Amino acid sequence: MRIPEGSREHRENSKDYELYISVTRHGPKAGQHSEELSESGKQDVADYFYEAYEGVPIDSRNRKVVSSKVKRVLQTTRIAENSLEQYNEAEPVAVEIAEGISELGVDDYVRSLPEEQRENWFQDWYKSEEGHKATANFIGWLLEQISNARQAGGKLEIDTYSHGPVMAAFLVRLEDQLGLQFIARGKDDPLRLNRNKLLGEGGDFSVLSNFNIQVSSKNPELIRIIFHGKTTEVPLDELEKIR
Repeated sequence: MRIPEGSREHRENSKDYELYISVTRHGPKAGQHSEELSESGKQDVADYFYEAYEGVPIDSRNRKVVSSKVKRVLQTTRIAENSLEQYNEAEPVAVEIAEGISELGVDDYVRSLPEEQRENWFQDWYKSEEGHKATANFIGWLLEQISNARQAGGKLEIDTYSHGPVMAAFLVRLEDQLGLQFIARGKDDPLRLNRNKLLGEGGDFSVLSNFNIQVSSKNPELIRIIFHGKTTEVPLDELEKIR
């Protein structure tokens, strides 16, 4: 009897695999609606990856690089890859473009809002059809990577470059739907992503620079999300339900 793909039994009978996904936000933009990084933003990205990866061995044989198609994200991706090649002697890896990690016309959405609503744009966008679609697309992309890793077996690292609104919407959706907590709700730590700041005026993504996702055949029913040093386990079945 054929085991349905995606079922729990299918996952438990798949090959041994380890999947590590790093999701990184693009660097500072040249302007609010700019398609490109600012000059200081380019330097910030170069400095970030130099500090994060200096001396860290990179195995390009088990590595994939994925980017949003938006120019500022592609610029971030290329600067990061250049840093890895320069300081870590990493072999060049072709960059794949994925629609599922793009932010779906956020700039157009903000422009469509009345002037008095633009400061709270993220809260409105997150609740909108566009925000729901962007979150669903990101989750769909993530589930596809998990399915591919399960079928291929072995170890794979995916360096992913996306947008602050998409990354934030994913974490907030998990909080709202599953009762989890990734984001500080008060003023307990100014360095953590603050839910009030995120959903309030301006939509502050300044400390939402990166989170990591881990999945393996050792516990195929769970995905582990690592954000600001805290690991949260999310049932894969629940993630599939909120897509």
